[in-house]
Amino acid sequence: MAAAKGPLEFLCSAVAAFKDGKLTCWTASQETHLLRKQLAVLLAMPEADVRCVHVDSSGCHGRNGHEDAAADAALLAAAVGRPLRVQ
Repeated sequence: MAAAKGPLEFLCSAVAAFKDGKLTCWTASQETHLLRKQLAVLLAMPEADVRCVHVDSSGCHGRNGHEDAAADAALLAAAVGRPLRVQ
């Protein structure tokens, strides 16, 4: 029997919302402290105005795309002016 090792849930998803000029991003990233810095640089915002909230998901070995989905969600939410989910 052959089996592929892989997750059973969506790994690459995130929600981003701006309120009063501050960003909140919900993500399964295992390194929200680094993601916060990355999003601040990407959006040219003070790091103090970026909040990353960890949402439980499966673990991984290495990068699994959470940071990319969070960046996409943040950029798109900024562009459309409302909360946005990327999956």
